[in-house]
This record gives sequence, C-alpha cells and structure tokens, in this order.
Amino acid sequence: MATTAPVPIPIPFPPTRHERSALILYASETGTSEDAAHLLGAIAQRLRFATRVAAMDGVGVNVNELRKYTIVVFAVSTTGQGEFPANGRKLWKSLLRKSIPAGYLRHVDFTTFGFGDQSYVKFNWAARKLHRRLQQLGANEFYARGEGDEQHDEGTDGAFIPWSLGFKKHLVENYPLPDGIEPIPDEEFLPPKYILQILNPEIDSTTPTQNKTSPKMNEGTNDPCLKEGFDAADLITDETPPPDDIISIPGHKVLTLTKNIRITAADHFQDVRHIVLEMEGNIHYEPGDVLTLFPKNFPADVNSLIDLQGWTSIADKPLQVIDSAAHPTSPPFTAAILDLYFP
Repeated sequence: MATTAPVPIPIPFPPTRHERSALILYASETGTSEDAAHLLGAIAQRLRFATRVAAMDGVGVNVNELRKYTIVVFAVSTTGQGEFPANGRKLWKSLLRKSIPAGYLRHVDFTTFGFGDQSYVKFNWAARKLHRRLQQLGANEFYARGEGDEQHDEGTDGAFIPWSLGFKKHLVENYPLPDGIEPIPDEEFLPPKYILQILNPEIDSTTPTQNKTSPKMNEGTNDPCLKEGFDAADLITDETPPPDDIISIPGHKVLTLTKNIRITAADHFQDVRHIVLEMEGNIHYEPGDVLTLFPKNFPADVNSLIDLQGWTSIADKPLQVIDSAAHPTSPPFTAAILDLYFP
C-alpha cells in the first residue's frame, strides 16, 4: 500500500517589518527586569530605533508580533522554582504550541538577559528556557545572551551593566545610522512615552493653574504635608479607609492587617516591622512565591495633592492617554485625573 509523504507546512514570510525597530519585552515580578528593559529601550531609542517596551503579556504582544521588528530583546526574571513571572507566562505558553513550525521565527533576530539568584537550584531557568525555545523555532541570536546573579557583590547589575554597554556597542557597529544622522545625545531628553490630553473642549491647556488652592486650605491649616514635607508614619487620621473596589485587580484577595509592630529600636535608622495579615479562607503558597501589596490613597490626601498642584479646575475632567510609541498597539483610553492618583 502506497504511503503519502507528509505535506510540509508552509511558513509565511513575516509581515511588513518596521524599519530599524526594536521590541524590548520583559517578564518581571518585582520590577527588576522591567527597569532593565526600559534602560535597554532607551539605548535603542537613542540610536534611532523605533522602540517599543512592553511586558511579554502586554497588549498586542504575540508570537507573530516578534516577526515585525528588526531586533527583539527579552529581559526575563525567574521566580519561584524556575517559573516565569506572571506577566510573561501567556507568551511563553504560546511559544510552546506544537502547531508552530520549526522555522517560524527564522527572520527574528533576538537576544535575552536573565535575572536570577544562584542560591536557587533552577538559576535563571526562565530566560534559559525562553532562549532555547526561540532558537528551536529558528530565531537568530544577534547578540550573546547574558545572566545576572543576585549573589554577585553588585547584584544583578554586576553582569547587566557591562552586558548593556556591550549591547549598545554591538548596535552601533552592526546597525549603523545613515550618513548625516546622529544618535540622540545622552544629555537630551527622550520624547515622552505617553501624552495626556483633556478631552473636554472647554479646557484648552493642561498647564496647572498658578497659585490656586481651595478655600479650606487657606484657613490656617496645620496639615504638616502642606508646610515642610511629611513622613506618612507621622500622620494619624480617623478617616474611613478608601473602598476596596475602586479599580478591579484580577485574582486579588482582601486581607486585614492585624499586627504592625516595629521590631527595631526607635533610634535605629531602619524601620523594620513585624506585620501579620489575615484573610478569609485558605490560600496555598510555596517557598519562593511572591505577595504583591497594592496601596491605596485616602481621598483627603488626593484632594491635597490636587490643590497643591493647582489642578482643582480640571480634576474631574476626562483625560485621553495617548501612547506616543512608534507602534502603539492599543487605542487611547479615558480616565478621570482622580483615578490616576486614587486607586
């Protein structure tokens, strides 16, 4: 009986690439990789790359998106026992799909930098797994990958700083600018990433009004934050805490603070505390898991800031937040200025 040879899966040519463009993606649990990604993004932007910095699971980021850029850089932390941070798992799972042809990313030039801690057995596993999978899919390493170790005398910066300097040198040498075009000088500010515009046509300027405060703040207030600056620990208020549902946080749990005791001497420069949080029901956790606390502001504090900045007349006007990146992937959204300062 004759057998039919398997039909090869066609690999489409990548969609139109952005000329001289860089996609910097991060997967970060505590912000270390995110900060590094923005630093790398600034390097690329100063070398005149149209640059986008985003989480691996950011809006519009998918496997096909990787093929649209001249270079793709990943800054990836390892959390728990060799796992990806929460904001990098979706893309990682997409890359693992068996339906992706082996050479699907053959037009992608990439590199990775991993952030880890060598005291853990699975040191930098997330970045290593990602790097290996990208190569399996045909992607090309355009600059040698790097790894940072928290156990280094200088922390992860001990490896990341020299790696980032080499990254810049590599871009200068291998992606030269056209004649007559110079990099953006270090002393020159980069263009803003986001632009706020007031949607109400009655307001023609976002410039804060000058020296205007609400009447209640001019009546001999004793609020220390309005005089010489303040330490939040010095302020005591009986105000009812803000509600819990101002902004929806997926998968969040509401906890009650039952103990907050300082365990360092009062004259010690560090304020270290023993904090106990309680919640209804049980939650399963393992060593290496991370707890993220979302703070809230009291309405009175928000109003004080608005008054001090002279924003009273525009405080409740809807705003349009515009992504000024070269290749925005999400439409503008609206919010009130109170929402920006009062989660």
